[in-house]
Amino acid sequence: MTYEDYLKKAYYDPSHPGSYGGVEKLYKAVRKEGKYVLGRAKIKKWLEGQETFGLHRQINRSFRRRKVIAPFIDYQWDADTAVMKSFSKENDGYAYFVVTIDVFSRFANTHPLRSTQGKEMVTALQTLFRRGRKPTKLRTDKGVEFRNRDVQRLLKAEKVDFFYTQNEQKSSYAERCIKTLKSRLYRYLSRHQTHRWIDVLDEITQSYNAAYHRSIKMAPRAVTKKDETRLWKLQYSTQHYVKPATRGYKFRKKETPSASRTLGSRSIESTTNVGRWSISWWTTEVRKMAYRISR
Repeated sequence: MTYEDYLKKAYYDPSHPGSYGGVEKLYKAVRKEGKYVLGRAKIKKWLEGQETFGLHRQINRSFRRRKVIAPFIDYQWDADTAVMKSFSKENDGYAYFVVTIDVFSRFANTHPLRSTQGKEMVTALQTLFRRGRKPTKLRTDKGVEFRNRDVQRLLKAEKVDFFYTQNEQKSSYAERCIKTLKSRLYRYLSRHQTHRWIDVLDEITQSYNAAYHRSIKMAPRAVTKKDETRLWKLQYSTQHYVKPATRGYKFRKKETPSASRTLGSRSIESTTNVGRWSISWWTTEVRKMAYRISR
């Protein structure tokens, strides 16, 4: 088996820790398995040749905010709902999935939903709590799926303190987790030319929890009580500001990079690439680089 075949098998297996992610996730997973000695540059070059990676590469536009501090495992969970309505017919009526993530360990849980009504959300949360973990506090956005009477009654019975965020970033850890999970799901859908995601949601979630997480320097599922002191220092100790180095040019003149779908105020959520069986962040249009601006 060549290293290309090995990478292909690992990347397109939904249960693999390096599947449908980025360069770093695949590199860490490959290095841990030890079957091939592959550098980041070689893995990046291989990924850039995969259409599913290029079309769904994330676009990040943000600025620094204050950290949310959790002192120990399962102290605070963030929760949010991912929307998959356009694929509901192919997924037995499931149009959403709820995501919870432990802020301290980054361990995520998911559960598919047909609707966001209170009773169905209660059933989903009960299922997640029965898996053996439960938070002291639960933070969400202002969505009615969490603020309704049924959910609030459940949280009170389970002695979970509920609060919701006031800023525009909403439930940031859960939203970032959803962004990662949906990116992997869309790459899977593109690869297999299908809209059916519920069959692999659990595998994609397990892959997320098994993969190395940069902020905690380990996989979320590997975090235990004995790691709490070390992870506290790692995540929340004061760090000295280091001025970032001047960035070089990413593209050469006359090169033909893909164009982003989020131009100006236009949102990716309103753009569906039906012909490619998924929502993608990038177009397949060919545009030539005319000039470059340093920054």
